[in-house]
Amino acid sequence: MSVGERIKSRRKEKGLTQIQLAEQVGVSSQAISKWETNSGMPDISQILPLSAALSMTTDEILGNQDRRKELEMGWINTLRQYGDLSVELLEFTNKALREFPNDETFLYRRICDEYFLSQNDKFTDDKRSRYLDLAMVHALEFQEKFPDSDVIIGSLVDIYVSRGMRDKATEWAYKSKKSEDRDRLLKRCLTGEELRRHRQKIIDKMLQDLIIEMTWLDLSSLDTAEAIIKAAIPDNNYIYYNDLLFSTAIRRAEFFVLNNELDKAVEAIRKALEIAKSYKMESGQFTAPVFDCLIHQQTDDMSLLEQFPYCLKQFNTNDLMERGDFNEILRDAEISLAKYKHNKIKNDKLTVEEFELLVRQGRGEAVLRLKKETDKSPFKRIVINAALNDNRYDSQCSDDQASFVYELIKTFKNQEELIRDITSYYKNDFGDNFAHYLDMLVIFAQNDDEYSSSIIKNFYNKTYKLLLGRKEIPEGYDTKRDDYVASATAAIKISTITTQTLFSDIGALLAKEDIYSIREFYLWDIKETIESDFEEALTKNDENIQRFISAYNEEKEREEQFSKTYIEKTNEFKDVNYLIEHIKSGKPINFGMRKYLKNTAPAHDLELSELAYEETDIKRKTVLYSIIPNIVGIPIERLIEEAKKYEYALSDRQCPEYLLAVRLIEQLGRTYSSTPEIREYAEELISKGYSDNVLVGLRAQIYESSDKKDFINYVKSIPVELSENDAWHTANFAVLGMWETRPNDAPVDLLFYVYETTLCAACRRNAVKIMKRHDLLTDAIIAEAQYDSERETRKIVMKGEDCE
Repeated sequence: MSVGERIKSRRKEKGLTQIQLAEQVGVSSQAISKWETNSGMPDISQILPLSAALSMTTDEILGNQDRRKELEMGWINTLRQYGDLSVELLEFTNKALREFPNDETFLYRRICDEYFLSQNDKFTDDKRSRYLDLAMVHALEFQEKFPDSDVIIGSLVDIYVSRGMRDKATEWAYKSKKSEDRDRLLKRCLTGEELRRHRQKIIDKMLQDLIIEMTWLDLSSLDTAEAIIKAAIPDNNYIYYNDLLFSTAIRRAEFFVLNNELDKAVEAIRKALEIAKSYKMESGQFTAPVFDCLIHQQTDDMSLLEQFPYCLKQFNTNDLMERGDFNEILRDAEISLAKYKHNKIKNDKLTVEEFELLVRQGRGEAVLRLKKETDKSPFKRIVINAALNDNRYDSQCSDDQASFVYELIKTFKNQEELIRDITSYYKNDFGDNFAHYLDMLVIFAQNDDEYSSSIIKNFYNKTYKLLLGRKEIPEGYDTKRDDYVASATAAIKISTITTQTLFSDIGALLAKEDIYSIREFYLWDIKETIESDFEEALTKNDENIQRFISAYNEEKEREEQFSKTYIEKTNEFKDVNYLIEHIKSGKPINFGMRKYLKNTAPAHDLELSELAYEETDIKRKTVLYSIIPNIVGIPIERLIEEAKKYEYALSDRQCPEYLLAVRLIEQLGRTYSSTPEIREYAEELISKGYSDNVLVGLRAQIYESSDKKDFINYVKSIPVELSENDAWHTANFAVLGMWETRPNDAPVDLLFYVYETTLCAACRRNAVKIMKRHDLLTDAIIAEAQYDSERETRKIVMKGEDCE
């Protein structure tokens, strides 16, 4: 077949006209016609574009294929006759290249022939070196000419290794696109410990592939797979092989479920959970002999604990769900996953808004996160504000803001400068937060900060002089007097003044009988300290000291007599029958009575329930419903009817009947939580859109496991913010209360949610208390709670501290 015939035949195969082919090659259609009729031949410059347009090699166009095949067979015959270490084979390859100088196959064979000759022991060192030089030159030329070809990489690796250039050989080995080729080449160029580690990685991959394949066979294969892992890693330091052991346990459980061997299935599921709990996805290093150099790097993949709930979905058969031991596993998994999620360390950049919220909450995380920040200047304003203002949600939430703020200030390098900035705000006035500020200065002074000590002493002198110069008590709150008490307390704590000085100064103030009394200077916070010095003070010949001690002892005696009278009066009401008659007669129900009745035995619930139901006075009815542990004797229909009668008040918290409606609904939920009637009534209240404060408590009381998702979403939908709507606070009480009444099914996620979001330090403290009692404390919580603004919270996380 001629050149023209080959062009014409391939053009028709590709469905091209002469005009279309001419456009691709860049010639006229008449030129194409001449070529196809053998009236002319393409120029050398037209061969390559013609080759591309027809998808033919230049040899195919020019008819060199037959000759190419002859040379290929000649090379093979030469190889068979003389071998791959022969000069004759290289000579034949060079002959082929003279006819086909750009043939990729023969160019590559020349490199191989030259390299093999460089390894021939029968040649001299110089001759072998010359062949190796030729192989390197031709290999680099080949790589430059065919940069996308991967065949040359192995030759370059071998050549560089022979030259003793192992670093360069390794560099080329890593350029191999296929992992198996790369592994094979690395074994050639690595040595010593690097080669050992590389071989371990290859073994590791092969073992993982083997185990994964075996987990899809049968129970016997699963047992064998587990035995192989344990034999390869006898020290049980499995690291990411936990994943394979976990999968093996899950697959084993699947086989058992299919065979209806539920006891064995539950044990396999429990084993999978234990494996998941032991695997922490941390960077680690194998210590088993086979893998003692392999290092496992942490990844962002889903942890085994996070995978576990998804794996359980395939076991959600009624037979398993009805088993108590299976439900115990579900609960254990829920708790473990919640702890795992909370333990994740926050590495994201701390924002000013986030920090301000953490400080307002009084959470120790604020201290830990601020410690990590190299540039603390954006947060300085917030720390100063925290030092100047008591950031508590309410007066009974946090009891030690000063220690919390002290820890924040300690994270700054220029602590004294920061204290000076804070102190400058108090030059002319003190105010409501003065005692809070002094508490913080006391901590600094107790840690050898002389500047803080001098400030406290100056404040004491200033407040004392202000009081001493007074001629009359101003109307309303006497700020300066309270500032003096705070300054005196701080000064005594750090010994910047003596107790003798304090006694004398207060005695001088008491001399102004028409202005001050001892009750204004009782100094509760340092009561034990000053009383221990009374005996020595009485020996001093100081009229002011004598006046103070005498007045103090009189006030103390009065307080003790008051307490004794109160206890005696309270004991009078510890007769339940007397109290019931007292209530029936319409007499007032004080706080002591309420507390005692609420804790009495249920034997009196019936009588109290009837009294509450029949009572017509709204206030007394509200009190009675609030002190009965459980309503008994009143049918649920009548109680729901009673609740509906006052239901309208739920829309207005200022309505006189609001608290009564709330107490009735609380009693319904507490007494009849498991009945369909109360669940139906709850749905009715929800549909009417009544206050979250009421509904969250009711939903917590009637909670069942099937409600979990909806209840969690409902609680999390309540905004957590300082406002008149404190539904989030009610939700906190409801969630924490569930852990008291039903700890086995209370939502674990919500316990951590309360801890992280609440603006009430008391709720956070109670959440931590519950966590410790149920072994739910995480490493993250223990770390940050040690800096919490609540003293009791810090104590709870300490080892051995009682949390009851």
